[in-house]
Amino acid sequence: MYDFDGVADNGELSIRANEILTVTRQDVGDGWWEGRNVQGEVGFFPEAYVETLPSVPQPPAIPARNQGSYSSGGDDDGWDEDWDDDTSSNYSDRRASQQDPDELTGDGVFGLSAPNRQQPRKPSSHSQSSSADAKGSGTIRKSLNRFTVFVKSGGENYMLGSAKASVDPRDKMEVVETADGIQWGKSPEVFSVEIKNPTKASKLKGMKSFIAYEVTPTHTNRSVTRRYKHFDWLYNRLVEKYSVISIPPLPDKQVTGRYEEEFIQHRMAQLQLWMNRMTRHSIVSRADVFQHFLSCGDDKNTWKAGKRRAERDNLIGGSFFLAIETPSTPLDMQEVEQQLDNFGKFVKSMDDSVKTVYNTAHDNSKKHVGPYKREFQKVGAAFNALSTSFELDNTPKSRPLTEAIAFTGRAYDEIGLLFSEQPKNDLHPFMDALHEYRGIIPTFPDILQVHKGAMGKFRECQKLQEEGKMEASEVEGVQQRLETISYATLAEMNHFHKERISDIKVMMQNYLQQQIAFYQQVTSKLQEALIQYDNV
Repeated sequence: MYDFDGVADNGELSIRANEILTVTRQDVGDGWWEGRNVQGEVGFFPEAYVETLPSVPQPPAIPARNQGSYSSGGDDDGWDEDWDDDTSSNYSDRRASQQDPDELTGDGVFGLSAPNRQQPRKPSSHSQSSSADAKGSGTIRKSLNRFTVFVKSGGENYMLGSAKASVDPRDKMEVVETADGIQWGKSPEVFSVEIKNPTKASKLKGMKSFIAYEVTPTHTNRSVTRRYKHFDWLYNRLVEKYSVISIPPLPDKQVTGRYEEEFIQHRMAQLQLWMNRMTRHSIVSRADVFQHFLSCGDDKNTWKAGKRRAERDNLIGGSFFLAIETPSTPLDMQEVEQQLDNFGKFVKSMDDSVKTVYNTAHDNSKKHVGPYKREFQKVGAAFNALSTSFELDNTPKSRPLTEAIAFTGRAYDEIGLLFSEQPKNDLHPFMDALHEYRGIIPTFPDILQVHKGAMGKFRECQKLQEEGKMEASEVEGVQQRLETISYATLAEMNHFHKERISDIKVMMQNYLQQQIAFYQQVTSKLQEALIQYDNV
C-alpha cells in the first residue's frame, strides 16, 4: 500500500506500493513482519504498510531462531520428546557470523527480542514514545534504529519508564558499595555443581541418540539428568533475562565424532567450567530458571511447568533493572563514563592478547606431538645407531660404553614420548581456560553498549529540559534509572575483574607447576643416562 525505505544494516526490507511479497514471519514483534520479495531478498517491514491478498494463503509463521527471544507461550509437548543432541539450537555467540536467505542474523539483528520492537513508521511521521509533561510540551523520541543493542535489550523502554513489572521481594537484587568497589550483593546460599557420568542414550528405537549428564548441586545433594539441549535452553533464558550480565557461550556443538570418549570427556569438562562460572555469580546462581534447571527431577509435568514460568518471566531485558536495588549515593556520571570507556579498551586489548596466547599455545601443543617428539627421537635413534656400531667390539672393556650409549638413546626416545604426552597436562588445560575467556570477552561490548545508549538517552532528556519541553521531575526519573543501569554495569565489570584475577592466577600456577614437573622428568632421565657412564 505504501513505499517503505528500509535500512539494510538493520535487517529492514525496502518495499514499493503494489509490490507482491511473501510473508515468512508474522511473530516478529509489535507491528513488524518478515518477508521475501521477488528478488529473494529477505527483511523486516511494517505490517501497516501492506495488506494481505485473500487469494494467496498465508504461510505458517516460522519460529524465531534469534538468541534470547524464545516464545513465552506455545506448545511444550516437544520438550521431552524431541529435544536430543542430533540438532543444535545453540545460539551462544552474541555476535552472528553468517546470514542466509531464511535467517536474518548479524550485529544488528541477532538476538532481537520481539517485545522490544518499535511501532512502524507511518508514511508521514516517525514513531515516538510519549514521555511529555502533562501539557504535552515535548516528547522523547525512541531510537530510529530499532535493532541496536540498547533497544533490543529493553534498555530504552526502561529508560523511558515504559518497562512495567511487579517485583516480588524475593526477586530483589542488590548492588553494594565495598572497599573493592561496587559489587553485586552476596548470594544468600553458596553452592557448587558437579557434572559427571556422561551416558549415551537413545530413543525412538535407537533412531536418535544423545549424551546425558548427571548434574549434582551441593545445596540439594540430588542428582538430575540433563542433556546438551537442556544446557542450551538454560543459556538462552539467561541471555534474554540479563542484559548487563556476562553469560559466556556453551562449548561448541560437534556433529562428527560426538560419541567418541575423548570428545565426550572434553565437552563435559567445558560444561563444568561454564557451570562453575554461573554458580559463582551471585545473581545468576539464585535465578528461578537456574534453580529449576538444577533441581527439577524426572517428572515431565513439573519440568514443563517450570519451563513455562521461566519463559513467561516478566523481569527480563529492561524489566530486569526494576528488581535492582542500588546504594543511595549518586554517581558521578562523567567518572562512570570514563571507567567504562577504559574498561572497553581493556576488554578489546585483552581479547587480542588472549587470542595471541591461545594461538601460540595451540601451535606449541602441535609441536609437542610433532617436531619436538620427532627431534628427540631422532637424537635417540642416532645414539642407538652409534651403540649398534660399537657392538661390533664386544670386548669387556668396550661393553659398558656401548650399553651407556644405548641407554642414552632410549632416554632420548622416552623424552620424545614425554613431549608428545605433555600437552594434556599443561597446554590443554591452559587452552581450555583461555578458550573460556575467548567466549566471555565478546559479551561485554553489548553490555557496554546498553550503558552507552542509556547515557545518550539521558542527555537527550537533559536537552529537552533545557528547551522547556520536559519537566525536571521527569528528567530526574530518567537519571535515577540511568544510575541503576550504571550501578549494575559497574558491578558486572568488577565481578569480571575479580574472576579474571583469580582465574588467570590459577591458570598460570597450574601451567608452571606442570612445566616444572615435566622438565624434572626430562632432567631425571638425563641424569639416569649420565650415571651409566660412571661404570665405563
